[in-house]
Amino acid sequence: MAKVTINTADITGNLNRANMDAIRNNFISFRNVVNDNYDLFTIHQTTQTNAHTAKQIKVSNLYTVADNLDWLQALIDNLVIGANGDGIAEVKEARVSIYDKKAYQTVNSRLKVDFEGFTKDLETFQNDIKQDIADVKAIDNRFEPRTDRFNYLMTLQANDPHVMQTFLIGTGKDVYQTQANGDNYILSHKNQSGEEVSKCVVESGGHGTQIGYAGGYFYSNMRDSSGAFKLVRFKYKANGTAKYSDPETEDVFVGGNKGLYVNPTIDPYNDIIVFRIGTGTDTPIKIEVRKLSEILNKVDKVLYNFTIPQSLSSASQPMQGVEYDHDAKTLYWLTGTSDPNETNYLTAFDVTTGKQAWQRTVAISTYYTAGGFMEPEGMQLWRSPDTKKKGLIIGYSTGLANDRKHLLFGVFQRTVLEELKGAQFGTSGRVDALPVDATRLSQITKTGRYYLTTAQAMKLTDFPIPLIQSSGWYLNVYEKSGANGNMRQELIRNSYARTALALDRSIDPTNKEYGVWNLTPKYSEGADRPPASVKKLADLAYAGLNWYMTGDDSKRMTDFPRNDGISGWFIEHSASGTDNVVVQKVTRNSNSHYMEIYARTIATDTKKAGQWSLFKSELV
Repeated sequence: MAKVTINTADITGNLNRANMDAIRNNFISFRNVVNDNYDLFTIHQTTQTNAHTAKQIKVSNLYTVADNLDWLQALIDNLVIGANGDGIAEVKEARVSIYDKKAYQTVNSRLKVDFEGFTKDLETFQNDIKQDIADVKAIDNRFEPRTDRFNYLMTLQANDPHVMQTFLIGTGKDVYQTQANGDNYILSHKNQSGEEVSKCVVESGGHGTQIGYAGGYFYSNMRDSSGAFKLVRFKYKANGTAKYSDPETEDVFVGGNKGLYVNPTIDPYNDIIVFRIGTGTDTPIKIEVRKLSEILNKVDKVLYNFTIPQSLSSASQPMQGVEYDHDAKTLYWLTGTSDPNETNYLTAFDVTTGKQAWQRTVAISTYYTAGGFMEPEGMQLWRSPDTKKKGLIIGYSTGLANDRKHLLFGVFQRTVLEELKGAQFGTSGRVDALPVDATRLSQITKTGRYYLTTAQAMKLTDFPIPLIQSSGWYLNVYEKSGANGNMRQELIRNSYARTALALDRSIDPTNKEYGVWNLTPKYSEGADRPPASVKKLADLAYAGLNWYMTGDDSKRMTDFPRNDGISGWFIEHSASGTDNVVVQKVTRNSNSHYMEIYARTIATDTKKAGQWSLFKSELV
């Protein structure tokens, strides 16, 4: 196609002959270019054969003429024509559907049947997979307190023989338990294995049948100085007493229930507090479901309220536990007595209607029954802080006062039981390591078997015999007694060459009282020699502890009469008197010389020693 050439150089602002000639020539150029382009376009439309390539022409948005030609060529290349004109056996075979095994007139119709059939099967398969996934999720999220069996979770240890009233498992899986004690109740703290760590007396708190916990406070009913009922929140005091008069004890707003007997159940995950109002003795118990944040801000707003039938708070079916599931809008109500032959019930109420949704019996195996006593005591809907899955846990007190046990059972969503049990301490065939922050043996009061490396043992400031501290030691902490909560600590030296010395003592971890260490005499072919740092026999004195010093060792002992290195010597210590005084006896080791025995008294605490006495013998 030609281009237009314009002459502008000779065109000026003056209309002279030169300008007119330039303009004329430009118009001639326009005419020639337009005519040439017309002729070329006419040829392009009619006779020109090389105007475009196949790749430049699109059949649709999907492919070009070149693509279509390639496809057609592939068909031609693969086209097989039989001698009889209707194709060979391979083509006929291709017309048979692999889906329904039928022969079709064309391959295309056969492919259509296969495609539609397999598409339908794929949809069915996908639906089956979706249903399988839904079934797995349903199993994973299954929570059926109405029908599922209650499984054993753990046993709570308590020094006090009274029956449990209720319990709370925290997000850290520590446990708090209440026990009635006259007009007060005992709130005790357990570790993850159910062992008591400390306790707090809640003064004028009643029996502690129902408590709540949120934001670092325990919520409970208390009586004030005038004897009036108050719903309060208070701070736990380890081995102390929580009182209404304490500065940190605060009244909790109860709306229109002021002066009534109000007990709380708290769901901190959903900002819910449930009021149980009244005792059910004279009038029915009322239930109110409220927002905890609104209660703390003194907003008198009730989400749901209804009345519990008096048959479920009677002498034959007393209330033993209350819990609320905000997800299901369900209140759980536990009733029963201590007679194992009587039926205990778990009743569910729909809080939106106040009507009973269902009721079931709660049957725990007689394997756990002891002394003809088994009373349901407390209930909690526990949620995992990690997965938010839940379990409905109920407590039981079994056995008589001298053999009282407190057991927890539950119905759990999948993994919750394993999570709670996994928090309980087990050895897996190995002793436990000493806690890394331990600096005193008196800190180790959790039942278990530990191992102290030499480095760990050397850091302990209350090790009973520093002279023998440099070694590995097994530390056994035995279970508490049922009567007073006392425990026993035992140290056993780990040594191949020396005597496996053993020491033990009684401790009361609740009251922080620790008995004296007792050395259990042990004898072996391995001997304990005085450490090289010891320069006096007085420094070796400990009730029941024996040593052997060589002649060279004796030369260091500045307080020994025979420090001339003449012989080896056996060093023995008697039991201690009431004033920490022992007899230190040093006997000469000789086969040919008569026996020499030196003895004196010495105080093991002050190292103040008496005069030496020499006992000579005669050879026979």
